[in-house]
Amino acid sequence: ARARDLAVENDYVYLTDGVGIFTIDISDPENPIEVAFLETPEWTYALDVSEEYVYHVSEYGFHIVNVSNPEFPTETGVNHETDYMSDITVEGDYAYLACKSYIAIMDVSNPENPQITSTLRLPMGVHEIELSGDVLFCSNGSDLYAVDVSDPECPEILSTYQEIDMISSIHIQNNLAYVSGFQNRLEILDVSDPTNMESIVGVDTEYFIQSIAVSENFVYA
Repeated sequence: ARARDLAVENDYVYLTDGVGIFTIDISDPENPIEVAFLETPEWTYALDVSEEYVYHVSEYGFHIVNVSNPEFPTETGVNHETDYMSDITVEGDYAYLACKSYIAIMDVSNPENPQITSTLRLPMGVHEIELSGDVLFCSNGSDLYAVDVSDPECPEILSTYQEIDMISSIHIQNNLAYVSGFQNRLEILDVSDPTNMESIVGVDTEYFIQSIAVSENFVYA
């Protein structure tokens, strides 16, 4: 099966192939062991983990799974009030969701009863999101938005960067945004002032980049 998304917490990797969530013990990196599998009620597109909970999104459902005992994951809460969702990131008491035509902020302080706190509609929808401090960076495939989420009840667009065609992936680190596109290009933006995102350098690549990771002085794509 093909992995669609994964997240790491302590000695465990939580991975989805769409039909379920695998829990993999990586305490011995040379001998990873699958310790649990939870079939999900809907096709799972993305997930995130925070402490004792895995949060995952499907076409029309937001789900919370209790993994306090990683070998016996149990679904704890669900919310079906959002549109199609393609990405998720969780920080503190809030989950940030990339929905078909908007971003949604979900209050997860009560894992048994997650509730939508607010939504913000973006032109052409949202495909991917990345949180950095109080700013949520969102891509709709053609534009990059910086959204102020310091007040979860009232998210506001700070700026838009429109110089990259067909954005496929974004990664934020140390006030830099690494943005790739299907047009075989990697763009690095200065986002230290999210009201005025500026390109620092662009690099043409031999192939299109589907995902990005950054470690120290290197970009892996």
